[in-house]
Amino acid sequence: MPKIGGIEFLMTGLAGALSNKNLEVIVFADGKNRRIDQEFDKKSNFKTLRFYGWKPLRRKSKALAIKNYVKNNNVEGIYTDSWKSVELLEEVVHKKIPVISLAHGTELQKEQFNISKINRIKKSLSNVDCVAANSFYTADRVKDLDINPEKIKVVYPGVEAAVHPEKTTEEIVKKKIGPGNPCLLTLARLEPRKGQDYIIRILPSLLKDYPNIIYILAGDGPYRKYLYELAKKYNVKYNVRFLGWITDPEKQSLLNQSDLFVMPSRIVDASVEGFGISYIDAAFHGLPTIAGVSGGATDAVIDDETGYCVDGSSLTEIEKCIRRCLENPEKLKKLGANAKERAYRDFPWHIAVNRYLNCLPQRKLS
Repeated sequence: MPKIGGIEFLMTGLAGALSNKNLEVIVFADGKNRRIDQEFDKKSNFKTLRFYGWKPLRRKSKALAIKNYVKNNNVEGIYTDSWKSVELLEEVVHKKIPVISLAHGTELQKEQFNISKINRIKKSLSNVDCVAANSFYTADRVKDLDINPEKIKVVYPGVEAAVHPEKTTEEIVKKKIGPGNPCLLTLARLEPRKGQDYIIRILPSLLKDYPNIIYILAGDGPYRKYLYELAKKYNVKYNVRFLGWITDPEKQSLLNQSDLFVMPSRIVDASVEGFGISYIDAAFHGLPTIAGVSGGATDAVIDDETGYCVDGSSLTEIEKCIRRCLENPEKLKKLGANAKERAYRDFPWHIAVNRYLNCLPQRKLS
């Protein structure tokens, strides 16, 4: 499987869920590695057309392919991964084909853009029939761009339900993480807004009462070297495990073997957690979560019901919350059970796909 990011993972899930409803789905996507892409696409239940090469040429080729496909086929609707992809559809949006643009959060933070880019975003989102925002926070960011509020819908994303990993995978993961208890886990890209650095900073204090505590960081990113050096600086490098990119079965196993999912996100340089699919991944495994109060994380984690939401910029609040969890195992168990119940009720793709279909003007599904 190719190493894909959160938005790519979301679009793959949406395409698969639409196809499972016996709808013909064509995905127009950028390519990275032809061999890996082909292996991945063979396993999909939908058709993918990939485009390679220099980015400007790739975008032109993709736009032309979409135009030709729409011209020669009966298309019920188009879902785009963001406002940028809407720019490829200038000749399509005038053909009365519904266009739904997904909105995720960070890509809409006006503070990081000049007026020219803000106008591009406004033009794109003004041309679509619906903006499917992944949280109420993201919906507010769309409204800040003076987009017609009637076009904006909050559409919580779908997430693949938990799959029990094979015994061999469980054993491999146990060896990777080594001994330690309790086990804290962050499963996310390594970047400042996710809050991994603050967990490392409070570990020395936690070690006084929990000498065998371990902190697992699964994922990769530009922050890896900094976090590794930070762990050395705070003398906790033997309590922190950097696993890098992991397979999906390994992810499932990690979630099974951990005690608490911690991702106290915060806003850093206009980078924000628009929702936080990782929180729902944890919930499917009955794993309670500590999330940040910034962005859309509070849509993914219900405070004091499926986990806790804290000020991700406060070391004191984060540590207090972790201690509160570890000192109250029965409460932690209840939070995990609530999180699991909500995850299976609201977030499996066969349920979530109807939220996206309801964005199409001619469809209304329960």
